[in-house]
Amino acid sequence: MPRTGVSCSDELSIALSDFKSWFSPSDAIIGTVNRKTALPGNYTVKLTFYGRAKTKIDTKTSNAWTINRGRASLFSETHILHEGDIRDDARFPFTLTVPETTQPGMVPRGDSFHRLANPKGRFLSSADDVSQHALPSSFYYKGDRSAWSGKMQESYVEYVLEAELTGPKTKKTATLPLFIHARSTPSPTTDYQLATQCRFVGIKSSLLAQQAGEEQSVWQKSRSIFSSKTPKLGLNLHVEVPGVIQLEHPDPVPIGIYLEALSDAEHTSILGDSSDTTSLPPVEVVSVNKLILKSRTEIRAPGTFVDHESGRDHEFMLRPPGPLPTPLRIPIHSIGLKSSALDTSTVAPFQLGQHMELFVDAEGTSCQGTKHEYAEERRLHPSFKTYNIHLSYTLEWKLEIRCAEVTRSVEGAAPVIVLPLSEQQERLKMQELGTEGMKRNYDDLARAADIGLTGLELVADIVQAFGG
Repeated sequence: MPRTGVSCSDELSIALSDFKSWFSPSDAIIGTVNRKTALPGNYTVKLTFYGRAKTKIDTKTSNAWTINRGRASLFSETHILHEGDIRDDARFPFTLTVPETTQPGMVPRGDSFHRLANPKGRFLSSADDVSQHALPSSFYYKGDRSAWSGKMQESYVEYVLEAELTGPKTKKTATLPLFIHARSTPSPTTDYQLATQCRFVGIKSSLLAQQAGEEQSVWQKSRSIFSSKTPKLGLNLHVEVPGVIQLEHPDPVPIGIYLEALSDAEHTSILGDSSDTTSLPPVEVVSVNKLILKSRTEIRAPGTFVDHESGRDHEFMLRPPGPLPTPLRIPIHSIGLKSSALDTSTVAPFQLGQHMELFVDAEGTSCQGTKHEYAEERRLHPSFKTYNIHLSYTLEWKLEIRCAEVTRSVEGAAPVIVLPLSEQQERLKMQELGTEGMKRNYDDLARAADIGLTGLELVADIVQAFGG
């Protein structure tokens, strides 16, 4: 199910005068539809600008292959640019505006899902006021075949300019796909919608006692595992994770950690009546064994008797798993009970994301100055849902904590919204890329979208399309 590709020739082509490798809602698109040679007679030149979301579910059964396709039209507008004779080197100018929302009143809009439930609002409904549905960013996903269900899914959101020349015994077309970024925040967001996850960590070791500085024999270490009198320390590890991650944000991803010692005798035996946390042994984060964004791409398509759904996961590694270069000592902020809630307003968590210098963009991440590209050359798309596609994310983490030579693993997961880069960052990126850089960026986007043109063909077509 290839996307619409770049198609242009001397007979008909589309050129943009204000080059951008991507556009945003409400942006103006200015350009011309061109033809090199004259055509005397009654000819019509028209230009259509449309956006659509398409899906494909390919299912292998024991006896046959079944393919179900779906589509949902987001908007479509057609403009007559010329009627009559066409002279040599003709140029027909146009100015369009990228819509901000789905266009109401389209007949037909697309697939009807009257037989398919929409639990928890995973997809948008065309029965709602569609003028309230913001346009999603350009998107492409193709998943490998599932060994369990035998399904393979493919889906995309595309935006296309299509020119058409019609007349006596003549019909020529030219197409130019555009990449759209969904509307984002004016400046880099400060509302990360932080949420705290609490995990209990139990430490049992003779090193927790006053002789913590003494070297233990192998017999002492083994005895501490089985002895009921071995000192113990209970900790609440609080991990503060973002509910929002914005692509190309200038600040590191905010991931915070803080610790709370438990005072109840069931979990801790070394505090007594003391509330002094400075006498407790150090607690260190020694390894980040998992830090990923897991995407979930769910699609649907109508069938002859029943409607069909498919969902696939993909992992985007934010940091390679493994030990930290230097263990991070995490201070113990307070004494509490396992069931009590920590007053986070008085706590300044240790910023793990800042320490790792963790930055996220569409092509990869940067961690402690090293760039890591995502596997399989996939792009990290902003979260969205439309009538037949829903893209969501979960942030998953796993840390190794060490205290008194005892190591414990803790992990968690939380839903997260991935936002497009801010409008401010978008302007700065365009300035940094310049015209030639944006042409190369368009080339990269087109390859990632699998639009069906490769190598010099694609580059030549792009240069022609954006040559002015």
